[in-house]
Amino acid sequence: MPILNTIKQWFYNTNQSVLCIYIGEIAVKAIQISKIKTKYQVDGFAVVAFNSDSNIDRPITLNRETIITAIKLAIKQVNTNLKVVTTCLNGASVISKNISIKTDVINENIEETVLINVHQFVPYLLDEINYDYVLGDIKSSDSNYRDVLFIASRKEDVVSIIELFKIAGLITERIDVETYAIKNACALIPEYIKRSLLDEIIAVVDLGFKQSIFTVIYQNKIIYSHELNIGGIQLLFAIEQEYQCTYKEADQKLFNILLLDTVSDLLLENFYTELYNRILRAIELFKSHTDNPSVSSLFLMGDYAFLPNINSVLESSLNIPVYITNPLLNMGIASHLNTIELNKIAPAFMVLCGLALGSIT
Repeated sequence: MPILNTIKQWFYNTNQSVLCIYIGEIAVKAIQISKIKTKYQVDGFAVVAFNSDSNIDRPITLNRETIITAIKLAIKQVNTNLKVVTTCLNGASVISKNISIKTDVINENIEETVLINVHQFVPYLLDEINYDYVLGDIKSSDSNYRDVLFIASRKEDVVSIIELFKIAGLITERIDVETYAIKNACALIPEYIKRSLLDEIIAVVDLGFKQSIFTVIYQNKIIYSHELNIGGIQLLFAIEQEYQCTYKEADQKLFNILLLDTVSDLLLENFYTELYNRILRAIELFKSHTDNPSVSSLFLMGDYAFLPNINSVLESSLNIPVYITNPLLNMGIASHLNTIELNKIAPAFMVLCGLALGSIT
């Protein structure tokens, strides 16, 4: 079974309702999205945190039972009848490589040619991996060659995910890659912003728990990706030390930051400064690897994009527009759902929305 389904299934899936589940470092997130005529609608959502009484400076140890229990609870909260699920692998689990292949062998034995070309980049035997590839455009610089995107992952990683969902009562229909789900979700950026960014290079930062992902997109293609060694864990650790509180108390302070003055401005300022330095370094690395112009704007998403004034602070420091993404902005919301709560955590559902779009469209 390939990491991703066949090209036909990618782009011509006739399903109009999809259940997407993301297994993160601290929680399981789930969403069910339907397409009604030309409009998307959120039918249900859930965020189920993994139970942990450990201090923030100790690794949170997860076992299969904890994850399966969280998946089952997420399914219950979404209140879905769907039995098939779409999910994804994170960047650390995936080998991704763009290669160029002569056009005259495309129609002969393309798979064998791809495997020969990527063999040096894959540190595993072929029977140890799942792989897939996508034919890209003919190269503008040389019409005799065509771009091919190759993606691979260790077979045991794929099997492990399938088994988790199977025990939870679900069939894994599609396994995508997190960075490409982010790219798909960029289609949900409001039209008035997209029009102003036509043919410009944008960056997306997914603010995670232990680390964040910096992705550069140009003309709907990922042209650069880089992991940032910063995430919400650094801010939570600082809150613990500052207020001499437990992890759960620190997490609660952070969660209530928009309603109450629960975290000092200095702690936030220090975190924003470190985040700025990491993003600036990523932009400089991108510029050193390409002849393309620099990033013209930045989009923030993920579990910690809700932090107060984070976009305005980064915008002032980076001197480029910085937006908070809300992939649900133009979607319908089922009447029984808490719209206020959902919109508050909407940036954390960017990857899930990207998975849904990849399955429905």
